[in-house]
Amino acid sequence: MSKSQRITITGTMKRKMENKKKLFAKAISLVLILAMVVLWPLNSRIKEVQAITALPTLRPVTPDGTITNVVDAGDGATNLYASIDDDPDTPDTGDYINNDGAAGSVFLNLTDMPADFSSMATLDIDFYLNAPAFFSDDTAILTGQVFQSDETTTLTSQEQLAIQTTTAGFYSVSFTTVTGSDKTTWDGAVLKLDWAYTQNKGPDGGEIYVAAAELDGTYNEVVLAPTFTLNSYRWYVDSDAEDVTEPWGDPDIAQDTAITATPVSNDPPSTTQELRLRVNFTVNTTDLPASDTAFKLQFKKQTSIDCTGSGWTDVGTSQDWDFATSTVTDGTDLTVSRLSPVSNVLEEYIKSNPTGTNPNSATTGQEIEYDFHIVGTSASSASQYTFRVIESDGTVFDSYTNCPTLETEPGTGDLLRHGNIFVGGSEKGFWWAD
Repeated sequence: MSKSQRITITGTMKRKMENKKKLFAKAISLVLILAMVVLWPLNSRIKEVQAITALPTLRPVTPDGTITNVVDAGDGATNLYASIDDDPDTPDTGDYINNDGAAGSVFLNLTDMPADFSSMATLDIDFYLNAPAFFSDDTAILTGQVFQSDETTTLTSQEQLAIQTTTAGFYSVSFTTVTGSDKTTWDGAVLKLDWAYTQNKGPDGGEIYVAAAELDGTYNEVVLAPTFTLNSYRWYVDSDAEDVTEPWGDPDIAQDTAITATPVSNDPPSTTQELRLRVNFTVNTTDLPASDTAFKLQFKKQTSIDCTGSGWTDVGTSQDWDFATSTVTDGTDLTVSRLSPVSNVLEEYIKSNPTGTNPNSATTGQEIEYDFHIVGTSASSASQYTFRVIESDGTVFDSYTNCPTLETEPGTGDLLRHGNIFVGGSEKGFWWAD
């Protein structure tokens, strides 16, 4: 037996061993995913994270790429993909492709990557061989390699699949090198099967037959974190209870409407008056699981009504605005929506920053509602403040349809002759002091 005939196939195994390998790979993937969940910091949020998941089976699809001296069972050289696109576990052995008695190669188009594909992690080629034929002194080596759609740029290492003495059966070979790249790079990828042929003495016209081939493995999946849009708000009088029933002002100040210094019936808050701020925000991008995200309430003293930009401060101790005290337990679940239309999901009564993680889940497009209990102990008189909610890690919401706003009660120093007052540098009209 020649040296080349003694070449063995590295990394191949029969079906039973292959099944064990697949189960082991899936177990490792599950362990990695669980480790990410357990070890990920509670309040650490990014907009994308990676998770390893099983790759859907990739099989040859129309049309064929470049074909060089490779034919099907009927010696045809078109639509070769259709001869090997079945499951290697249960192949049609009467339908195959092979080199035509000499060196040859074929590029086979593959199905595109999943929509959430970020990069390739591992990749195997599973295939079924019919017994090689017509070999005497000649030798041949069948290899596999994945390229980009240009058939030139490599995405994997080149791996040996079979030689002229390989027996018929199911095999699986792992690519030792896989380029991660991205979905754009991997979409349109092609599998190259290459038959290297060495003639010894007279030509034998030997052929290696492939009855089925597919790729499987794992990939890094893009897992999007939920994003949010603050929609509606309304100011309420504190009730020292979980629920609130009395809107601020007399007459009631409407939803999504600021508390202004005038008319006096709006009752702009003094430094001792506690307020309840009901807000809801829409879940965007992806569903929000329970116990997923914590939030913070911030304020900004400004003349405009804008929830973007810089200069925001967390509500808290030693700030213009702090959380109030009450007999209600921080984090108590809300029981009634106080916004219109009613919010889809009720979350919590809050009197500290940051909030706990959301107790209830919500699907994409649903609105979740919170109740913040605050007091402007050190707030400036006759000043305008805006408030916003952000994620606890500092991530600002996607957008703010409304920006909760109030003007504080003017002090005597803000009163001018005839009772006119100024708030934030703007004349607000007549004020009748109590």
